[in-house]
Amino acid sequence: MELYLPIAEMSVHWLMILAMGVAAGFLSGVFGLQFGVRAGARLRGEQLRFFLALLTLAIAIRPFYGPVVTPLDAFSLSIGDT
Repeated sequence: MELYLPIAEMSVHWLMILAMGVAAGFLSGVFGLQFGVRAGARLRGEQLRFFLALLTLAIAIRPFYGPVVTPLDAFSLSIGDT
C-alpha cells in the first residue's frame, strides 16, 4: 500500500507535464500557422521551396551536431541563478 501512493503521484505529475507540453505545442502551432499563411501569401513558390529546404537541412543536421560539439562545462549541475 505504501508503494502505490508515490507511483500514483508520479504518474499524475508526468501526466500534467505531458498536458502542458501538448498545450504549448498546440499554441505554438497556431501562431506558426498564422505566420506561415502570411509568409506564403507574400512569397513566390521558389522562395517557399527554398525555405522548406533550409528547414529540412537544419532538422537533418541537428542530430549530428550534438555528439560532435563538446559542451563548455561537461560536468556541472546548477539550479537557478548561481
